[in-house]
Amino acid sequence: MTECVSKLVPCFNDLNTTTTPVKECCDSIKEAVEKELTCLCTIYTSPGLLAQFNVTTEKALGLSRRCNVTTDLSACTAKGAPSPKASLPPPAPGNTKKDAGAGNKLAGYGVTTVILSLISSIFF
Repeated sequence: MTECVSKLVPCFNDLNTTTTPVKECCDSIKEAVEKELTCLCTIYTSPGLLAQFNVTTEKALGLSRRCNVTTDLSACTAKGAPSPKASLPPPAPGNTKKDAGAGNKLAGYGVTTVILSLISSIFF
């Protein structure tokens, strides 16, 4: 997932504009829709992840529309496009609910750290 997110970094500056995003951003979105739909679905259907960057799902989808890329969220549940949760392995036997939640939190922190690092590298 981190590779997919890193490819979308060129789009960050275009999130708060109303003009056509830069070519690199649009190309990244097109590639994500064609080759990494599961990752893109995870981003679009994780409002908490987007909210950490003051971005709404509607704003992210608007960016895709301005690139003339169709990113219909129904494609995230369509046949052949697994939901983000479908790609997660089942928990190991013997884990308690408390233990299982810890791994999910750790994974969330990892993704957040990668995204923040990428954004920091843009500005510094």
